[in-house]
Amino acid sequence: MKTVYHVILDEKFIDNAIALFDRVPDTVNEYLLASKSGAISLIRQKERVRVFSSHLKRCAYIKKNKPDAVILHSLSVGAMLAALIPGKRPVVWISWGQDLYKDSGEPHIASYPFTHPLFLEETRAWKNAGRGGFVPRAKKWLVTGLKDFLRARVIPRIGYLSTCLPYEFPLIQKKYPHLRQFLFDYIDDTAFSLDRTDGKNVIVGNSASLNCNHLDVLSLMAEREIPEGKVIVPLSYAGSKKYRQAVTARGKELFGERFVPLDSFMPIEEYTRLIRSCAFAVMGFLRQQATKNIQLFLYQGTKVFFYKDTEIYRFFRDSGYRVFTIEDDLTREGLGSPLGDAETAQNRALLERDFSFAKNVENLILSMNTVFEGTARHG
Repeated sequence: MKTVYHVILDEKFIDNAIALFDRVPDTVNEYLLASKSGAISLIRQKERVRVFSSHLKRCAYIKKNKPDAVILHSLSVGAMLAALIPGKRPVVWISWGQDLYKDSGEPHIASYPFTHPLFLEETRAWKNAGRGGFVPRAKKWLVTGLKDFLRARVIPRIGYLSTCLPYEFPLIQKKYPHLRQFLFDYIDDTAFSLDRTDGKNVIVGNSASLNCNHLDVLSLMAEREIPEGKVIVPLSYAGSKKYRQAVTARGKELFGERFVPLDSFMPIEEYTRLIRSCAFAVMGFLRQQATKNIQLFLYQGTKVFFYKDTEIYRFFRDSGYRVFTIEDDLTREGLGSPLGDAETAQNRALLERDFSFAKNVENLILSMNTVFEGTARHG
């Protein structure tokens, strides 16, 4: 029996990870969370989580118990400290978008494999206006410098990497050729069982992250005089309070009562009903983001719009999915015609091919066997 320690954040994806790793035979999984308050907010299966009051206490636990493998769910500072623990145990990095992408205008980004402009005109102007004085900018410079320094020393100690979408791995491997591919996706076993969308609303972005470029997207939608229907914007996750307020103010100014900001967490049943009412989804980010949301939208027959000069748009388009561009298709006419039944069936078939739960479990078992076999050869 192999023991695997998962270094986690308090995020909703972890429940999906628990369900998947439970299907790996002859393996015991422990989920280790550092939480100063001891509270767990977003993970539902709290009984599966071992909580530590600090990153250092979590590291001491890992060092003492010598697991057969350590899996990092995102490359947070706490995860990097865990990866630096001496020993020959294999380390797997399940990457999130925030681990891989940085705006090219940010300082200390040498360790990130993807660096290019992430913000459009209005969003960048808002961001630059809120940079603050010398002290906050100096603090950010120091923090980002320390993080980049740690990443440069941690990544060479990692043996395996999982990416959200397949095109990312070979590009990252050019920068870090020692990494081996680990196949894993935070897919839910009920993800592809949603009913067909039955509304006419538009959802913009997936969170309060600046990467969604809300201000630019909302302005463009108002300029193009989109049809009637609610404009729903999830803002309860990520982002700052000031940014959420700015997006809400702009949305109310442009769309009045049609604008619906989701600024608090909703019960999953209520959220699912709301999502089902969205026939259109505008994903204004310029990097890979919200892949799980996108998969759900495609399955339920939502018409999904991306900026055309993005890798995520090209991935779905070139894989055969029926997706659309913000530049050419986000028009009054485009938002007046929902996705047809044949197009929805096409997207569903491709999702089953590329992202099914059963295929994900099969890939995960193969990847874990590769990790353990590598340990046996080098142990």
